[in-house]
Amino acid sequence: MAEVNARVKLGETAIRERIAAGTFPAPLIAGPRCVRWVESEVIAWRESLSRAVYKPGKAGKRNAKNSG
Repeated sequence: MAEVNARVKLGETAIRERIAAGTFPAPLIAGPRCVRWVESEVIAWRESLSRAVYKPGKAGKRNAKNSG
């Protein structure tokens, strides 16, 4: 989970909420306390977001100049 958090700049709770909502790739269950993601799915998710919504290091906050 830590590597995915770092790659998408979201916390564990935010990732779990998006998985439940169907807006983030679901992990593969590798064991009782082990999950894995398909890297290409996470990359595709990240690239599908609008640049106005997703800013690395901003945890999905909108750019103040673009928010109207």
